[in-house]
Amino acid sequence: MRTPGKTWRPLLAALAILLVLGGGLAALTLIPPETPAPSDAPPPVTAAPAQVLLEMPRAQQKTLSCVRADGTGYDIRSAPGLTADSFVYELTPGFTGFTYGHYGLNAVAAVFVRLSGTPLADSPTDAQLAEFGLAPPAVVWTVTGTESAVTLEVGALTGLGDGYYARLDGGNVFILPLSPGTALLKPESELRTLNNLPAIDTEDPYATLRGLQVSGPDTAYTLRVLPDDERVSDLEGFTIGPYALTEPVAAQGNDFYIEEQVIAPIAAIAPSVVMADHPADLAPYGLEDPARLTLTLADGAPLTLLIGGQDKDGARYLMYEGVDSVLLDPVGDYTFLRADYVTLMVHTLWLEDINTLTGVTFGLPAGERRLDFGHTGAGEPAAMAPLLDGVPVSETNARRLYISLLAITLSEVLDEAPAVGQPSHVFTLYRADGGQRVMKIYPYNERRLLVSLDGEPPRFTVLPADVAAVADKLAAVDRGEELPQS
Repeated sequence: MRTPGKTWRPLLAALAILLVLGGGLAALTLIPPETPAPSDAPPPVTAAPAQVLLEMPRAQQKTLSCVRADGTGYDIRSAPGLTADSFVYELTPGFTGFTYGHYGLNAVAAVFVRLSGTPLADSPTDAQLAEFGLAPPAVVWTVTGTESAVTLEVGALTGLGDGYYARLDGGNVFILPLSPGTALLKPESELRTLNNLPAIDTEDPYATLRGLQVSGPDTAYTLRVLPDDERVSDLEGFTIGPYALTEPVAAQGNDFYIEEQVIAPIAAIAPSVVMADHPADLAPYGLEDPARLTLTLADGAPLTLLIGGQDKDGARYLMYEGVDSVLLDPVGDYTFLRADYVTLMVHTLWLEDINTLTGVTFGLPAGERRLDFGHTGAGEPAAMAPLLDGVPVSETNARRLYISLLAITLSEVLDEAPAVGQPSHVFTLYRADGGQRVMKIYPYNERRLLVSLDGEPPRFTVLPADVAAVADKLAAVDRGEELPQS
């Protein structure tokens, strides 16, 4: 049998919960709504529809002049193009050393072809003009046409960020759409074409480039780009690519590594920001003692890029030599500043076309031998009447004896040239222009011989077997044998 107290306890607990909840809800209804904070933004844009405020066809536009709030400005002059409906634009005064792209100048002219805006305030007060960023305006454009002239003032960005406050000929305020407003607010520096480097076609680099020189704290080398007639080799088993290394050694270029480590990174250089014009101090940009990239263009003119340090994001500071403006390249790859010339060269130590030579001397331990090529100048390639020590030999043997010299290839490069005595071998090429190339071979160790090219310290090593093969081929010719193709 239940007691009366136990029967009522659950009901009393439920009633208490309802009273608590009810009191909480009542309290919530008594809290006043939050008052929104006052806004400092300009008045909201009205929903009035956009209207066409001005139409001035390109053919009527003659000069578009702007004056910015800081007192700087420029003029854009229009002239007919090659066709009836095309126009060319010139910016003055421009910054020395830069040109100006048609796209940016054309975008300014396009604004006035059909100027549209959303009406906002009739007869604005001085306070409203200040609030809209129109007292003074950010920029004032004056467009002089064949029939009339108009003035457009552009002010602050709207609170919604969808346009700019503007007014035409000192009249009512309207909302200028974002895209044309952005075009009109660009300073002269943002209209420059900053990338003056040529587009290099890896299939035909000679079309735009004759050579390049790189110098920096970690490397220094010079490359020459070869024309088609110098890339054709009639030496059996040898082909010549489009690049030749001329400094610090003369050698055939390794096309793969040159394109990967030099040409492709140079082609990717893309300065896109002007950091400073007429900088008083170059040290903050690492340009007081810059690395240098000099391109020899197709017309023979040099173009030198000065390469400085990097910002915190890894972007690179640049200057064109003779142009007093610091640029920033946020995306470039400057691998070519670390390229090792030994990697860039084919390890054939000599790069000389047999058709440019009159002969070779082979200075061997047993004595000196001389091979005269005896070019007749007939045929393509030019025919020969070669002589070995004054005795006629076949043209095939003459060419294959010369190939034996080209087969002496680089094994390694020493950091420092060791002291040497007398050379064991001396090979000399005689050019048709009267010049000479000299290769001297010195003992080094059981596995390597040292090589000096054209009087330079002997820092290269080669395999003894490559050098011994030259004497072996000469002996085979003396025996009357026809040398096999290498």
